[in-house]
Amino acid sequence: MEKIVKKYYDALDEGQLLGRQCSGCGAVEFPPVLTCNACGELHDMNWVEISGKGRMVDFFLPGMMTHQPVNDDLKPYAYGSVEITEGAYFNCIIKGVKKKNRDFMEAHLPDVPVHAVIVPRDGYKMVVFAVDEEFLEKAP
Repeated sequence: MEKIVKKYYDALDEGQLLGRQCSGCGAVEFPPVLTCNACGELHDMNWVEISGKGRMVDFFLPGMMTHQPVNDDLKPYAYGSVEITEGAYFNCIIKGVKKKNRDFMEAHLPDVPVHAVIVPRDGYKMVVFAVDEEFLEKAP
């Protein structure tokens, strides 16, 4: 069986985002998995490079009791759902959302443009998304 986790993290170390595309239905999975979530195809998935572009579909701001990220450079942030251009939909940290611009962001859901950012965390790299700067500049 292919070592999917290793290949994914090795690619992140090189600044590349990889997903898996189902050879049966064409759906893209990100982060990569063995089995297609769209059609259930078992193991017949091919590696594809992910653009890193997408849209924020929803979000919530962390509360006082919510775990804070280790990296200060992730602030301000929210937890939310992102749909990448290739079609995968998942939950992640989204940089650039704060109380001050919350209403503006909510008014533009589900089409707030975001892009992937690879950040170091505890000895490995992880992917978070950030609201596009051009969009943030429009916020009051």
